[in-house]
Amino acid sequence: MFQNDFKEKMERTVEIKDIQPNVFDHLLRYIYTGDADLDNVDVGGLLAASEKYGMDSLKEECAVRLSQDLNVENAVRNLVLAHFHNSPTLHQSTLDFMSKKAKLICSRADWLELIKNYPDLSFVAMQMMVMGRAVDGKYNISFH
Repeated sequence: MFQNDFKEKMERTVEIKDIQPNVFDHLLRYIYTGDADLDNVDVGGLLAASEKYGMDSLKEECAVRLSQDLNVENAVRNLVLAHFHNSPTLHQSTLDFMSKKAKLICSRADWLELIKNYPDLSFVAMQMMVMGRAVDGKYNISFH
């Protein structure tokens, strides 16, 4: 990019369009300090950026924070985020949360959007809700 006659070499700038400036600032701060300050930042955006740039330790810290902050309003969004950015930690914690709150989750508009837009992902979530939570890799099936 800075080798040949690319625009970036001539202007001596690189424009990164798919990451918000605040998120990129946190990403750079993590690169230079190793400190993942997850306050006052879009943690989902930071997880996506860390996955894009191969920063697995930062991605894991973001996944843990998002897992701690799960609620009915953000569960579907976090499931999609985990799926598209390859986060097993966030994926599993979100599925576990959704299985506990199945009635509330399934009555939401974003759940219907998930079914419409991501049928395979919603199928996995529905299986988890119907079968119960996984305990040590096995399903604890309860019908109540």
